[in-house]
Amino acid sequence: MTPALNYSQTQTLNPMERIKTEWIENALKTLSESDSSPKWLPTPAPKPMPLTQRVSETRKRYGDAQTFLKLLNPGVQSQVVRYPERAYMGTSPTLSVVQAAYTEEVAELWLMAQVENLNDFCGVSRKMTFPQMQELARMMLVEVPYLKTAELMMFFHRFKAGHYGEFFGVVDPQRVLSGLQAYLCDRRSELDRYQREKVARQRDAARAASSARAITYAEYCQLKAADAISRQAEAQTA
Repeated sequence: MTPALNYSQTQTLNPMERIKTEWIENALKTLSESDSSPKWLPTPAPKPMPLTQRVSETRKRYGDAQTFLKLLNPGVQSQVVRYPERAYMGTSPTLSVVQAAYTEEVAELWLMAQVENLNDFCGVSRKMTFPQMQELARMMLVEVPYLKTAELMMFFHRFKAGHYGEFFGVVDPQRVLSGLQAYLCDRRSELDRYQREKVARQRDAARAASSARAITYAEYCQLKAADAISRQAEAQTA
């Protein structure tokens, strides 16, 4: 049995692993200023942008890599889950955009911070090891690069809440991936519902605007009578 990674013992790791664990530990810190910042909350989605523009917008919004990890730390999950429609349809960066903006390693570290939070949350004796967390993060980067950071934080929150099963004695990476597949099914149905609701709101708004411009039949008759009188007066003075 391989014991779970203890950050206080990172001096025994090689330099690359030590750097990664320090970054994850930093990302796991819930800063008060990041909790009160609106930057975590995706805004309503505008028209699709080219990748270069999305990368530029991400860097402008979240700053450098360390600031990005702090702002989107696992402590934000409980806030994101309150706004599922905005998580799905908002402007938070996808994993592919995070890779393009901050490198693949940063995207991997961000995922590992979410996984480590899940690891700590689960009350089982056997936790995921550092290599397992790293491999899980890499697999998610390959399998779901199109998912937004807000969507993934919602997945991890729902997993901890028991929506996609539970662990029995060990935090199993395969069970996390199975839960992700179940989440993707939920995502498809929820996105479809939100799209239908959006179309319905647009239709209702169009009807309301049309009604505001419309007139009653009595008003139409009055306008027609007034026009007839005006024409008659013009004819008499001609």
